[in-house]
Amino acid sequence: MLTLNPAEYFGINAGLIAPSRLADIVLLKNLRKFEVRDVFVGGRRPEFKRFNHPEWAKKTVKARKITPESIQLKTGRVRVIEVYDGEIVTGEAIEEVQGVDVERDILKAVVVERHIRSGRVGKAYVRGFGLKRGAIAQSIAHDAHNIVCVGVDDGSICAAVNRVIELQGGIVVADAEVRAELPLPIAGIMSDERAERVLERLSEIEEEVRKLGCRLKSPVITLSFIALPVIPKLKLTDLGLVDVEAFRVVDLQAD
Repeated sequence: MLTLNPAEYFGINAGLIAPSRLADIVLLKNLRKFEVRDVFVGGRRPEFKRFNHPEWAKKTVKARKITPESIQLKTGRVRVIEVYDGEIVTGEAIEEVQGVDVERDILKAVVVERHIRSGRVGKAYVRGFGLKRGAIAQSIAHDAHNIVCVGVDDGSICAAVNRVIELQGGIVVADAEVRAELPLPIAGIMSDERAERVLERLSEIEEEVRKLGCRLKSPVITLSFIALPVIPKLKLTDLGLVDVEAFRVVDLQAD
């Protein structure tokens, strides 16, 4: 259903396990637990060796550190990004604000350019994360993978973002100071640790975010998509707010 049928439909010479054909196969002990018994690549059992990533792949975060002064937001009648649990589509609300408002779940979001050290920082308001304090920042931010952060106070936002820069990529939760982190040093989006350790660190991240008040099913995934300017409706990039449906950068303050 998943390999041979689509391959035959599209005329691709693949998807069939048979003599004389090369095969990439994973043999499982148990489908429910997904326990791997053996792996074959090109019809052969490979010898797995640890890959040493080149240093240039670990030096990709060239962002300037941010300060509270660099992430100040306008007040008044503004556009607010609305996130929905389990969705990558966002909405747009027009609200009268005087800054971050925890009671109304209106928080601060920033996107820090991290590839060419331009110093660009996009700033906006966002609703839906539910944080009561602190911040979460990460260098997983589709598609440009700049540093994206949502938080309640400037101190926590700066602590989280600047720690991501120090780590050369990762996910960081801060509440005035760093509470949990998952380094992602390979291109700022991948770990060089064992999968078990990555899962352990990610669980710590999610636990700390929940302590700060977030109730999203997957805050890391939700955060990674608020900077994707090809999915409606309102997104945030290092150039500012983007109205995806109008395909243009829009001002934070609404007319």
